Amino acid sequence: NRINLSDSLSSLKTKLKSSFNFATDSDGNQNVVLNINSKKFTFSSTTSLSTVLSTISNDSDSDVKIAYDDINDKFSITSKDTGAGNNIQLSESTSTFLSAINFKSFKGAQAASLSYSNEKFNVSIDGTTKEITLNGNYGDYSSLAQDVQDKIRAAFTDKQVTVTANTDNSLSINLNSTGSTLLISSKNPDASNLGFTNTNYRFGEDAQVKIDGQNITRSSNTITTNGVTYNLLKESNTEQTVSLKPDTDTVFNNIKNFVTKYNDMIAKLNGTVSEQYDRDYPPLTDDQKAAMTADQITSWETKAKTGLLKDDYNLNRILNGMRTAMYDSISGLTTKLTDIGISTGDYSDKGKLIIDESKLKDAIANNPDGVMNLFSKKSDTYSSYSRDYTSDQRKTRYSEEGISQRISDIIEDNISTIRDSNGNKGILLQIAGITGDVSEYSNNYYTQISEYDTKIYDLSQKLTDKENQYYEKYAALEAAISKMNSQSSWLASQVGGSSS
Repeated sequence: NRINLSDSLSSLKTKLKSSFNFATDSDGNQNVVLNINSKKFTFSSTTSLSTVLSTISNDSDSDVKIAYDDINDKFSITSKDTGAGNNIQLSESTSTFLSAINFKSFKGAQAASLSYSNEKFNVSIDGTTKEITLNGNYGDYSSLAQDVQDKIRAAFTDKQVTVTANTDNSLSINLNSTGSTLLISSKNPDASNLGFTNTNYRFGEDAQVKIDGQNITRSSNTITTNGVTYNLLKESNTEQTVSLKPDTDTVFNNIKNFVTKYNDMIAKLNGTVSEQYDRDYPPLTDDQKAAMTADQITSWETKAKTGLLKDDYNLNRILNGMRTAMYDSISGLTTKLTDIGISTGDYSDKGKLIIDESKLKDAIANNPDGVMNLFSKKSDTYSSYSRDYTSDQRKTRYSEEGISQRISDIIEDNISTIRDSNGNKGILLQIAGITGDVSEYSNNYYTQISEYDTKIYDLSQKLTDKENQYYEKYAALEAAISKMNSQSSWLASQVGGSSS
């Protein structure tokens, strides 16, 4: 068992294979006693290991610091002051506590020897090799590791490496993006001070694992296969058993959200096809608009549009299609909505779905595949949607796919902006179009309105021509009448002149 810093000393003794003995004081208490540089430390059996380490490292009289190497599961102690005269005086009672926790002591004289002048080594990452040069004196291997890490990161700004000081006086360098890409080599074959000898570094390796009898190689320790993500923590030849269970809450929430959105959609469609037309608000004429404010016009036109889609054939067709899709059997699947706790209300609910939450959660836990296929099963024969399927192909796809796939197909048939082989878009776009699409100006309603506009224009021209024709006739008639009046007056004057 690996050491846990939160363990108490008593629980640590039970966990470790190489356990230790407590020293018993005059009061019968169980203690661990350590002498470090003439400073005596006594810890009771209930003290946590992290407290032991922090107490020693923070004590000014001991003048040492303790570090834990998680990779090798070992502890080390070093003098805070370097130099040959700063050796660590370390002893303990007969408890053998230090050896039990894989303790390794470093002398201060050793730390003082970490001096590198123009020490060079090569780092190769992803086939690119760069030379690293060290110049400096380092108080301990941790400060050396930090400088090596900083210099490698400066040389490879697009890479992230982590350098760790090991208790065996070597440095571990790990490339955070895993794979067969990292190599360390010394420029000077005799320069072994850095720990970069052939025994202390190796090529990066791809992760290799066998899952369900299949050998898998990846450049990352995180592997996803068959929808399951595995995180590889350490090398092992022991077969591991992984138990999977469905995330009931997530699946339940997804289904609940689907039902909520479905109910919202059919409620809006049901409201539209049942809305009564208000005959008190006919369309406004231009003269009426001229006498009204903008807000009055908007309010009037909103009311004038109510009920325009009452009993609309296409909207009713969509509603009926979606209701049927919910309950038609799915080829190869026996699970139905009612089996998992989803049903429709009475007639007045007009197809609204109601969830029995307890029954649905039980179905997800006990029959996850059935629930998943009921909603998301894809057709084995025609797995993807196409505008150009024949009637028979559509029937086959419909019979083999789950509810969400069927609903998606119904929606796509009606609002798709993609043309089929005949140049047609979705049915509703062909009828009314949609703003921002070419169908806005190439749909049935737009064509009909354009035809009416053309007829109105043509009739207006005919009316104008007819008016002009009548005006001309009226003018000619007036001219004739005027001429006749003139002639009548002349004749009258002649007759009057003769009689005199």
